[in-house]
Amino acid sequence: MKLSYKVWLVVGPLLPFNKEGKLIFEPYKGFMTDLHELKYLENEMRNGRRLKSTVDNLELKIMNNTMKWKQGQRW
Repeated sequence: MKLSYKVWLVVGPLLPFNKEGKLIFEPYKGFMTDLHELKYLENEMRNGRRLKSTVDNLELKIMNNTMKWKQGQRW
């Protein structure tokens, strides 16, 4: 699906339009809008994964420092 929607994003605007400005070959009304929404969601998920990774690293650092503190290490 990922490759096919990217192909549609590239090829879609090159296809012929009808009188209403809609793609003649559009599978359903709003198809191209949905493709752009998919692209947006994919970017947001990528950014979300980066954020989750940062939060996980911070959480691990806090757990390690707490364990060191309980063992008597001070920094």
